[in-house]
Amino acid sequence: MSLLINIVITLVIVSIATAIIIKTVKQSSKDKCGGCEYQCETKMLLEKEKIK
Repeated sequence: MSLLINIVITLVIVSIATAIIIKTVKQSSKDKCGGCEYQCETKMLLEKEKIK
């Protein structure tokens, strides 16, 4: 029984990690920051430089 519980917990952890990795890769392929979903200071500075 404990083996089954360990397998279920492992599958949950692996599936969550896989979902996060896929989300990050999709964001980075769209030229977005893969580490965050908000307007970070670096991105704002890059946008200011593009305007000039």
